[in-house]
Amino acid sequence: MYNLNPMNKLAIFVFLILNTVWGQKETSNLSISGNFKVLFGTELSTPTDTSIILQPGHIFAEINSNGIYKFENLKSGFYTISVIDYNPNPKEFEVHLYKKSLKNYDITVNANCEVSSETAGLDLKNGKAYLLSYGGIARTVYLGENKFEEKYGVKYYEYGCSSPAYECVVQYNKRIFEYLDEKYGKKWREDVNKDVVGLK
Repeated sequence: MYNLNPMNKLAIFVFLILNTVWGQKETSNLSISGNFKVLFGTELSTPTDTSIILQPGHIFAEINSNGIYKFENLKSGFYTISVIDYNPNPKEFEVHLYKKSLKNYDITVNANCEVSSETAGLDLKNGKAYLLSYGGIARTVYLGENKFEEKYGVKYYEYGCSSPAYECVVQYNKRIFEYLDEKYGKKWREDVNKDVVGLK
């Protein structure tokens, strides 16, 4: 058996220590970053109030006005990115970090809007259009709203605790606004309930 002299043993020991330290530097202080977008009906948007969470660690990422998110100070390993807004079942993305940061990891999720500009167009075609708003457990009823519905041919609908994403509702109402402007001018805006979503 080959016996190492004390100096060789010391050199190997120092090498192993330094290699461990270098390895730790290579596998820590990593990051995951990219662009985040959501498909609302037919429109691809960049909401900044979305909750993007990295597991393990339950780390939240902020999104800037350009849709850029970033998770920092990570080590090599397997991660899951969850987008918990817009859908009852959060969309998850599996990510493997190995020795270097992951850039341009773009994420796009579909909000699966139950209301959108497209559904608004169908409702108008079928004579069943609505102006949508948010409320609580009990619906808010305003004086004269029945007359408004009869005059302009659209009904009010107020969502309770369970409702579509705000952007979906804005998109739906915007299409109804365009229809009312085209058919009645601006007069309807003086009569409409002011809590209708997206009304300016």
